[in-house]
Formats: sequence, structure tokens, C-alpha cells
Amino acid sequence: MGLGRVLNMSARSLATYQRALAATSNNIANANNPHFTRQRVQLTPEIGDKYSGYGVRFAGIQRVRDSLTDSQIRTFNQTQSDAEKRTALLSQVEIILAEPTAAGLSNVMNNFFNSWNELSVTPNSAPLRLQVLSSASNLSNKVESLWSGLNEVRTSLFHETNNKLRQLNSFVDEIRTLNQKIFETGTIGIDPSNLKDRRDEVVEELSKLANINLSEDDQGSYNISIGGVFATDRYYAHKFEAKIENDRIAFSTKDGVIVNFQGGELNALSSLYNEKIPSYQKRIDDIAITLMDNVNAIHASGFNLKNPPVTGVNFFDGYSKGKLSINQDILDDLSRLAISSNGNSGNGDLATRIAELQNQQLLNGKKLSENYAVMVSELGVEKAAAESTSTTNKLILEKLEVQRKSVAGVSVDEEMTNVIMFQRSYEAAAKLIRVADEMLQTLLNMV
Repeated sequence: MGLGRVLNMSARSLATYQRALAATSNNIANANNPHFTRQRVQLTPEIGDKYSGYGVRFAGIQRVRDSLTDSQIRTFNQTQSDAEKRTALLSQVEIILAEPTAAGLSNVMNNFFNSWNELSVTPNSAPLRLQVLSSASNLSNKVESLWSGLNEVRTSLFHETNNKLRQLNSFVDEIRTLNQKIFETGTIGIDPSNLKDRRDEVVEELSKLANINLSEDDQGSYNISIGGVFATDRYYAHKFEAKIENDRIAFSTKDGVIVNFQGGELNALSSLYNEKIPSYQKRIDDIAITLMDNVNAIHASGFNLKNPPVTGVNFFDGYSKGKLSINQDILDDLSRLAISSNGNSGNGDLATRIAELQNQQLLNGKKLSENYAVMVSELGVEKAAAESTSTTNKLILEKLEVQRKSVAGVSVDEEMTNVIMFQRSYEAAAKLIRVADEMLQTLLNMV
């Protein structure tokens, strides 16, 4: 082997181990960066002739990543984010219902029926009649407060949905840009590992918003679909939007392709907007309408204290979207309250009958209070189920993260061992150059 080849191999070795040391230093510098993937230096022998080799060659840098673990993390992210967001939203609904407290609808309904029961004992008592109207006003205000509170939550859900969609569109566009940069830098021989780390970070954040599917093509670009619809690759990125159609949130791309979210925060938001909140509002509607119709049926059959006594008057004027209206004439004149079954001023039979509605199975084979209690109970069960799902998936994600770090995370001890190894190799290559130089000087001196 000629001295020229020795010098050439030594110089190549110096450059190779210099790059290896730089890569290892980069690993150590990012040891505490949760989004960094450990980079492994790939060295390969330089192909020589049949008599000897040509030394070592720097073949590139490999990201040490477990694709199966990454895929599992994305899958559980969708479920965990859905459950966590659902828990938070249902907690807001629980606060509005305020059960079981004195301010809850159950207690307000009990006070309403109890006021009629007290009036039946002394039908002509102005304070007791005023108490009936006061309890009715409290009931009306409570129903309206519940309904409007749920409606405000529902409105906020749509605003939050649009905010999340803006994030989603931003992530999708960034993934497309990163796909392009990764392809371009790889083409000109620049290591794209840091760009790939950022892309994986964005994809993981995207998986918290919606159900996604990911595949990687032969050129290293991510092809992603969201909600069953193509979202992005290296060339194109769809924009997603939400509209209210038939009082429901409907998702689609800007091109009009229907999107079906089945996981992530967007699924939780749309589920509560489209199904849960309207369900709670309808059940409040059913309770209020049933109460109104039954009270009106009894009240309209009674006689008030006018002279002559008047009958056929409804206690409630009507109900619509949480507004339970009391007859304004009765509010203006207590004597128009009709609780006598025969026109005698001392008769309070109808007040007793109205009070007895409290214990009658008027709706779905249950008492009104029981219907409301079932709704509150179901809300609690659903929230508990969402909390359990969130907790379980959080534990799974923590274990998967530990598993991922065991593969992709940086071990400072291991990297320091590599530093020493590459340093010794670098020093050996430098020494070999000195030896070759001394041999060359000896030859020159002999001449």
C-alpha cells in the first residue's frame, strides 16, 4: 500500500470521526429535549481493491425510532383527548345543573308544589297566593337559566370547534411544508433528521384533535388522512371547516367533501353540540311542558275570587325554548288565581290537586322529579365513564412514552462512551498521518 493511500485513508478517517463526534455532541445537547430523536452514526468500510481496503466512510445518520410505538401513541392520543375534553365539557354542564343543591331544579320544583299545598289549607290568604306566584316565578327563572346556560355552552362549543379547526389546518399545512423540506434537503445531501422530529411532533399534536391515518411513501413523505378524508402529502394540503346545518355541526373540506370525526377533541366537541346538549335541553323541555299542561288543566277547571267567579283561565301562558311564561293577569291580580272547584272562596280543592302532581307519574312512567333525577344521574355516569377512559388512556400513553424514550431517547452515558470511542479513533487517524509523514520524510532524506 502506498503512503499516498495511507494519507488519503487517514484524512478520510479524520473527517468521518469529526462528523461522528458532531452527531454525538448533538445527541448530548438534546438529551432533555422531549421531541428529539436519538441519531445513530452509520459508518461503513470504503470499498477497496482485492489487496487492501480504503478505510472508513461516513454513510449517514439514522434516526432511532420505533414506528409501531409512534402509531400506538397516535391512536391512544385520539381516545384520550376525546375523553379528556368530554370530561371537561360535562363538568361545565354539571355546574349549570347545580345538583343536588338548594339552587337545583329538583328543589325549585318541590318548592313550587309545596306552595300549592300550603295554599290549599288557607285558600284566601294573600301571602300564600303571593308565595305560589313567587315559587312559580322561581321555577320559570330556573328553567330559563338551565336552558340558556346549556345554550351558552353549546354556542361556546361551536366557537371552540372553529378554533380547533384552525389549529388542525395549521398543522396540516405545516406537515405539507415539512414534507417538501425533508424531500429537498435529502435530495441535496443534507440530513433532515431535525425536520423529521418536528414533523413527528406536529403529527402527534394533530392526533389529539382528530382521528388520523398515516402512511409514509418511498420518498419519506407523510400521507395523512383525517376523518376518512385525504388531508395532506408533499404536494397538497386540504382545508377543513365547520358549518351549522339543521342545527348540527357538519364538517367538510373547503371542496365540500364530508368529514367524519370519530376521535380527538373535535369529536368530543361535535358530539356534545349535536347530541348531548340538545338531549338535555329536550328533557328539560319535556318536564316543563308536562308540568305546564297538567297545572293548566287543573287550574282552568277552577274558579277564581272575582265577582262573579271566573273559570277557564290557564296558570301558564306557554313554553318555548326554556321560557315558561306565567299568566300576566294572574301576576297583576292575585284574585285571578283559580283554586276553587265550586266557586266558593274558601274552597282549595284544586290547589291540593296541583300539589299532588308532585307525586304522580306524569312523564315516561315516572314523576317529574324522577325524570330530572335520571337525567342528572346519566350525566354523572357519562362523566365518570369519560374520566375513567381518560385516566386509563393516560396511563397507557405514559407507558408508551417510556417505551419510546427507551428507544429514541438519549442516554448521556452511552453517548459519552461513543465520544471517547470516536475521539480515540480520531486520534489514531491523526497519529497515522504523522507516521506516514515521518516515513515520507525518511524516504525523501534517503534520496
